[in-house]
Amino acid sequence: MTSKSLVIAAAAVLVTSLAAAQEVPELPAGQAVGVMGQLGPSNSITYTVRTGNYPIKAVRVYSEPSHTPLLVLIDPAFKATTEGSQWLAPLIGVTRLETPALQAAGRIQTANARQKDDNRIAVWIRGTFWTGEDDRLVADGKVGNGSFSFTSSAEFTPAPVPGDPRHCCSWPGSACSTQICVDCTGPAFTCCFCQSGQCTIGCGFTNCPDPGAC
Repeated sequence: MTSKSLVIAAAAVLVTSLAAAQEVPELPAGQAVGVMGQLGPSNSITYTVRTGNYPIKAVRVYSEPSHTPLLVLIDPAFKATTEGSQWLAPLIGVTRLETPALQAAGRIQTANARQKDDNRIAVWIRGTFWTGEDDRLVADGKVGNGSFSFTSSAEFTPAPVPGDPRHCCSWPGSACSTQICVDCTGPAFTCCFCQSGQCTIGCGFTNCPDPGAC
């Protein structure tokens, strides 16, 4: 699967070069979307979203459970339609990346950390699924409040693959830099980081052990 790279920055943050996006990994085969959050100085977070070669018109990413919008990706052709304008209306003011076919990686560095009680990242996709066009929650990952990286599949044409959706987690630069995956029946999953390298992923929302005690 191939994808392109593009970088976008929030207001008051300079746009970086295209080369900076090369660190964002390619999506595994069958994966529709990937989200990475990298914790920086003063608890700032750089979010990166990558989409695969699928019939996707728009993506919205939220921090949960506060439901704070983080980033919007939208195809300009979809934005120009009445349907697209209505879809985008509630999200005016949210930093967005406009790119044809959404085959890109959009990056935004936030000046502030997520709300301290937020521990999930939710990804909604507007696209043509095997049942028709829909606006669907494809990933709701309990990934904590620090750095994370995950990818998720979605049920596109011609029909859902057994085990869909598949969710994968990794923690780049750590003992758990290799992706671990799980096949679930829905968008909810939990990624647990362990300093020993015994990181885990599971379906639904579960409690993780202390990273230093597992």
